[in-house]
Amino acid sequence: MARIPTRRSVTLPDPPDKYDAKDQRETRRILMETLGRPGGLASVTEDNITLTDTETNDVTSTAHGFAPKSPADATKFLNGAATPAYAAVKDSDLATTDVTSNDATDAKHGFLPKLSGNPDEFLNGEGDWAEPVTGRIFPTAFPTISGLELRLSAELSAITHDSQGLVTGVTDISGNARNAVNGSTPGKPRYFKRRFNMEYPALYLDGTNNDHLTVTMPNLAAPVTVVIVCEELAVGTGDGNIYRDQTARAVGYLSGGNSWSIFSGAGFVSTALYSQNRDRVPANGPTALPCVRIDLYNGASSLISNNGTEVTGSISGSGTILGGTFHIGNGVTAVTTAAKFLLYEILVYSVALTTQNRADLMAYYRDALDIPM
Repeated sequence: MARIPTRRSVTLPDPPDKYDAKDQRETRRILMETLGRPGGLASVTEDNITLTDTETNDVTSTAHGFAPKSPADATKFLNGAATPAYAAVKDSDLATTDVTSNDATDAKHGFLPKLSGNPDEFLNGEGDWAEPVTGRIFPTAFPTISGLELRLSAELSAITHDSQGLVTGVTDISGNARNAVNGSTPGKPRYFKRRFNMEYPALYLDGTNNDHLTVTMPNLAAPVTVVIVCEELAVGTGDGNIYRDQTARAVGYLSGGNSWSIFSGAGFVSTALYSQNRDRVPANGPTALPCVRIDLYNGASSLISNNGTEVTGSISGSGTILGGTFHIGNGVTAVTTAAKFLLYEILVYSVALTTQNRADLMAYYRDALDIPM
């Protein structure tokens, strides 16, 4: 019998001159059984391995193997190239999908959410794409008064202008879509972001180039009320038009350079209101203070109001605003020239505003625009 030297002796049959297949299987069985027993040959552990700086047995894309030696650089990671190597992760290595799990939240850093595709939207602090809230919070709500036919605002309307601020369009925010336009050159008002009362948006009509806006209006029979919020209202020695219909009727203007006036056929004037608008102008200040002017066309019960001070009078004619083109700013040959002023808002009502209506509007503009009253 032959012996194989191991940690434990194993007795095998004497080999014949030629092993057959059965003998080979039996010999293999005895070896495997013996080596796996307690006391047999020990398993190979990492303690039995001595590694060197040799890359021969490193892992590749075709064979398992050892991991390459670490580069001692925390910014590099082992990649899956044909010959794996440590390299920095690049943005081109990432393949993102439409999954929101790792988007940034108010609790953790993360990815930017997928773009909305809307150029008017911006990412807010809640991680949503939304249009920004424009404008400001007004101290009081705009009064709800029936009969509002037109409302153009330098602050709340959408203003179309060029790089110099020359205005070609102002949207109507009354709900009637009577948008104002201007295609004249010269003659375009100029938009200023901070001009009215030195703080709020305004449209400047210079009174020289016949600056104006036009609106298509329906027929409005008396009573009609026009509210204009303006500043630095001025004219030379003649008559300066603030607004009018397609004829010379229903006109709010400056008369003779020293009176506030309205007429429809024949009207009345108030030098007192004109002077009131200038009495408190500081030295080196504007030509006239901010004002809320209300013109009520209602026959013998007509009135003009400046920041709550009212003058009543009678106008002949109906006071009707004829349907068609309503002009803001430009004059009528031989009747009025163009007035010079800063426009914040203009409103047109197809009703006679009551005393309470007028007071509510005064309070709204006083609080919103810091107008002294």
